[in-house]
Amino acid sequence: MRRPGKRRTRPEALGALVPALLEDLGFEATRTLSRIVERWETIVGREAALHVRPAAIRGETLEAEADSSVWVQTLRLRSPEVLARLAAELGAGAPRALWVRIGGRPQ
Repeated sequence: MRRPGKRRTRPEALGALVPALLEDLGFEATRTLSRIVERWETIVGREAALHVRPAAIRGETLEAEADSSVWVQTLRLRSPEVLARLAAELGAGAPRALWVRIGGRPQ
C-alpha cells in the first residue's frame, strides 16, 4: 500500500550519485586544490611559488596567499596566464578566477 503524498521515483545507480554528493560536501574542491598544490611550481614558476601558495577554492575561484603586496600584485597581473595554465593542467574543472591576498608565509 502506498502512503498518501509519497511519489515513487526510479532508483538511481549509486555511481551516478557519488560525484554530486562529493561536490555537495566540498570534496571536489579539496581534490582540485590538492592537484593545484602538486603542480603549483609548474603553473606559476619557481620564484612565484616561493612567495605565493594556493589556499582554497570557493566556487570557481582559486584563492592564493602571498607573503607580500608585491607578490599579490604580480600574481594578479599574471592571472590570465595562471588561469590558462590551470586550465591546461586540470581541464574543465579548473578555476576560472584567481584571487590573491596577503596571507601566511608559503611553505
